[in-house]
Amino acid sequence: LNLSTRYLLKLWDTEPLNMDESDFEWRWTFFINEYLLKCLCGGKMETVFYVLQWISNVLHGNKCSTFLVLFGLEGTGKSSLKEFICKLMPSELSIPAEQIDSLDSQFNEHLQGKFFVFYEEASTSNPREYSKVEEKIKTYTTDKTFKMNGKHRSVVPVCENTQNMAITTNNEN
Repeated sequence: LNLSTRYLLKLWDTEPLNMDESDFEWRWTFFINEYLLKCLCGGKMETVFYVLQWISNVLHGNKCSTFLVLFGLEGTGKSSLKEFICKLMPSELSIPAEQIDSLDSQFNEHLQGKFFVFYEEASTSNPREYSKVEEKIKTYTTDKTFKMNGKHRSVVPVCENTQNMAITTNNEN
């Protein structure tokens, strides 16, 4: 991890409610300037605003109609966003790390009631596999409901879709 990313994780060790105002302000400024702007958003402030709005929606329990794809080289801090979001929300409302191939599974009960699902290292070289995963991502991103299927349980035909997804990848394709 680069220095900014490692430092970011240390910044949020203290609960925000236990910080004085100047300490919180300094940490928030560092988060935006050093992490979002320089590490994740390629120096583009409009992208920072978009990501902040997306995070705000997730933390307020709103369903976003888009998902985040975080592309970058290994060790650039893509997964640190997951740590940040998961620290600010109750653990029962998030799934901090899933492998992207789990989207291809017929079992999805664990997604019920989750507001944030983070998929690590999204990549596939097989066009057929990619097409199936892409369709599931589209469904989970845009549909208001989904069919919930648990192991050894009957399918629940209509389950409210509350998921917001972020996906990381090192692969340009």
